Amino acid sequence: EHGQLRMPLFDSVFVSFARNPDRRPADMCERFRRLRDSDEFAKYAAKATTSVTAVRGRLRLAQEILFG
Repeated sequence: EHGQLRMPLFDSVFVSFARNPDRRPADMCERFRRLRDSDEFAKYAAKATTSVTAVRGRLRLAQEILFG
């Protein structure tokens, strides 16, 4: 599964990078893995992925984990 492009993960990561154009934490690969493997993120990415609650939850988590 980790080899597949999952759109909820892609959109969350893309938006987070767009909001932080000049920041690149040195441990970004590890941060990405934590986001990808997060049970909370999975909850927002499993059902009703276009609901406001799911989108906001994914974006919040991506921002916190990748750039927090």
